[in-house]
Amino acid sequence: MLSLQAPVQQTPPLDSSSAEQSAIAAKQLHESAAQLVDLMGVRDRLKVLVDKMAQDGKERMLHDYPNDDPAFAQEWAERMRARLNIEDFVNVAVQAYERHFTNEELSEMIQAQRDMNAKKSPSISTHLQEKLAAIQVTVQSEIIGGCTQLGAKLGGDIGQEIGKQHPEWVRKSNPDGK
Repeated sequence: MLSLQAPVQQTPPLDSSSAEQSAIAAKQLHESAAQLVDLMGVRDRLKVLVDKMAQDGKERMLHDYPNDDPAFAQEWAERMRARLNIEDFVNVAVQAYERHFTNEELSEMIQAQRDMNAKKSPSISTHLQEKLAAIQVTVQSEIIGGCTQLGAKLGGDIGQEIGKQHPEWVRKSNPDGK
């Protein structure tokens, strides 16, 4: 039987060594960014902030929604503490450094951070000093924005869950229209 299908065109195989090299480079970049973030103490600082973030959110709810049952805000804070995953926030910082720096730049920053942690004066190349001056605000903004987005999404999801589970805790008329 004759086939009326068009001949199948084969795509040339990917250069596996090039793909492997790219994967290795990406892994190294990620590991360097993660190492820098660890040396900077980001994880430890975030662990300290989890309770503060949950408490601040609870206080804001109590202030903004005074007619709602305080049990709503309490339950929200407890769920936030339980479900905030520090690693998600750490990864936001790691990804920001991955996007903006090369592995060589990250290696230099790692050494500089090690020196600072050891109370030594770090030595930073002119190139890296200029780059840091030019993009540090951008990197910090990405980290803050990404963390804010993660927290807001989780907080909103938790608020919706509680509202469905305990609709009696939410009053429809707050004095400021909220």
